[in-house]
Amino acid sequence: MITRTMKLLGVAAFAAASTLSLGSAAGADVRSDGWDLVHSTDPTDGDAGGVSIWEWARAAKNDPIAVSATFEAYDEKLRIDDDFDNDRPTVVRLWVGRSGPAEFFSTGDGKTFDLSYNEGQTVRLQVCTSDTRNATCTKVKKYPGRT
Repeated sequence: MITRTMKLLGVAAFAAASTLSLGSAAGADVRSDGWDLVHSTDPTDGDAGGVSIWEWARAAKNDPIAVSATFEAYDEKLRIDDDFDNDRPTVVRLWVGRSGPAEFFSTGDGKTFDLSYNEGQTVRLQVCTSDTRNATCTKVKKYPGRT
């Protein structure tokens, strides 16, 4: 429980820092079924020209985060957190440049993928609660990241 709370606090801190950074973009969509979907970018993560992006979804605005994904431009890592109790893996779709989507899966506590791409490519991200037809997914946003 402490690990999960610390992880949620860390994700919340990243979101807060991202939304407070100069030049960052953040947005939220609330679907008719109440799901709160958030997208944020961070152009100040230490990677010259790189822009990190973060997506998350939760069942309602005041609920804990159910699923999230972060693409860190600085070291090109993809982190997926799955705290949604649906007995299915979280699915993340990642577009880099003109390729994609590549799909990544994670169940339970955070999973990190070490990736490598050419610099200066546009990155888009989508996180879904599962791989089923009825999954809740964030929108692929017009505020992309950059490798």
